[in-house]
Amino acid sequence: MKKGFYRICAALVLLISFAFFKNVEKKASHLGFTLEQAWSSSQKEDTKVTEEVLKDMYRQVNQAMVDKDRAKLEGLLEPNTVLIHMTGYSQPVSEWLDQIESEEMRYDSWKEDAIKDIMIEGDRASLVGQSRVCARIWGSGPHTWPLQIEMHFKKINGEWKIIKQIASLYERT
Repeated sequence: MKKGFYRICAALVLLISFAFFKNVEKKASHLGFTLEQAWSSSQKEDTKVTEEVLKDMYRQVNQAMVDKDRAKLEGLLEPNTVLIHMTGYSQPVSEWLDQIESEEMRYDSWKEDAIKDIMIEGDRASLVGQSRVCARIWGSGPHTWPLQIEMHFKKINGEWKIIKQIASLYERT
């Protein structure tokens, strides 16, 4: 008896769902778009939001470097993040944060020139940020460098984290 009742309920749910989606599809077509177009538009909006989140993270890292805000940087960076310097030195994030605190690496200011080449593929993303950074690095400076950072991200537990940064110089135009 119970199996029959559950089957009838399941069939009713399917019929109601089918009718609902057919009705939505009709309304969408009357408005001049398909459900696929609506879905595509939603995905584009999600991508734009993600792009803004990633850009904001790039900006937050730069400001936190100037502010010597280790807690902020630790919140943005995965603990195993690697920073590859212009020299090719692959520095663990903990060492980099220690050097910011000790002012072996002292960032005085930054001015953004561009954020470009944003790529988002599933739970991975990257961008290229270009900023003029005034800093004293390992006893040198102060100098203002046109610093380009290729920043790599991974979505971990629903949150974007920086997993790798590659520094180089760029030509200002």
